[in-house]
Amino acid sequence: MASGLFTAVTPPASGHRHAGRWAAVAALVVAAVALFAVLSRAESGPHFVDLTVTNPTDYDVSISVGGASGSASTLGVAGRHATVVFGQVADQGTTWVFAFAAQGEGGGGLTLARGDLTRAGWRLTVPPSVGELLRSRGAPLPP
Repeated sequence: MASGLFTAVTPPASGHRHAGRWAAVAALVVAAVALFAVLSRAESGPHFVDLTVTNPTDYDVSISVGGASGSASTLGVAGRHATVVFGQVADQGTTWVFAFAAQGEGGGGLTLARGDLTRAGWRLTVPPSVGELLRSRGAPLPP
């Protein structure tokens, strides 16, 4: 007596069906990983660092920073003979351009590669030439 509850299953003639399924699964995994990488980078936003600045000059120096694009923002003032930490400074990219000023006079600039700042532990020393330039331009010393 034959039962209608069982159906005979015949194996595929070749392994091509399984190979095609594995290729489709692999392609989906690669696409998912790529999408995750793009989305996680987009959601992370800009990278921020804490930048420590030492000012050995006789001036309270105003410091601005920008990238290679030319746009800059003011970090703040590094007091004379002092060290200050500027927190949450936006990453300027591969090139960081610093501008210095005091008492209404320009004190010159400094361009550094991100790699140099990284190796220095995100520490910057205002070059002594900034104080010399300010002095030569007649900038009075702060009280």
